[in-house]
Amino acid sequence: MIWSRIALNWSWSGHGLISSISCAPNGEFYRISVKKEHGNHQRPEGYVSNLLHNSIQHGAMIEVAAPYGDFVLDTENTNPIVFISGGVGLTPFMSMLDYLISAGNKRPVTWIHGCRGYQVHAFKDIVRELSEKHGTMSVHTFYDKIEQQIEDGYYEGFVDLSKVQQAMQPGAQYYICGPGAFIKKHFDYLRAQGILRQAIHFEEFGPATLAVG
Repeated sequence: MIWSRIALNWSWSGHGLISSISCAPNGEFYRISVKKEHGNHQRPEGYVSNLLHNSIQHGAMIEVAAPYGDFVLDTENTNPIVFISGGVGLTPFMSMLDYLISAGNKRPVTWIHGCRGYQVHAFKDIVRELSEKHGTMSVHTFYDKIEQQIEDGYYEGFVDLSKVQQAMQPGAQYYICGPGAFIKKHFDYLRAQGILRQAIHFEEFGPATLAVG
């Protein structure tokens, strides 16, 4: 079974973290990928993310709940896949992509990701590596601002599906993950293009407040 989430608990502090699993099922371990959240005048720094980065060492024992979740890859479907992510929303897609590679599954994949810029682009080298192993995968990256000369497949500005329309394949299954506004924007765009509701799957990063039709 491919699970999408795992919960980490620190019972002595009353804090916890729900995190996406970012590796393929392997029978040995679960990998999570957690962004270190720095505070500012609008919000406090992330307690658990900073604890993981600063205090939890290799070999430490922590309490975790059983993995769970329903934002998972439909492994029975053989149609092309389009992954659309914003910021750390690419984390669950790393698990799905890792699974496809490890299973030798050659379903065509279009990877569309947006983030602030090159320096904060998580997994960029790993995604390129996996795309080369996959063989039928195209990668498209949007940066808020491009400040240096980089290779093809990069675009300046927020994720705009109309700019990569040629990468969309008939009958594809679409997976979207990111903030609520990000999901709604791309959900509405896909529906306007005639994509069926049942072909669009999404999960909101943060409090679940999104309602789409």
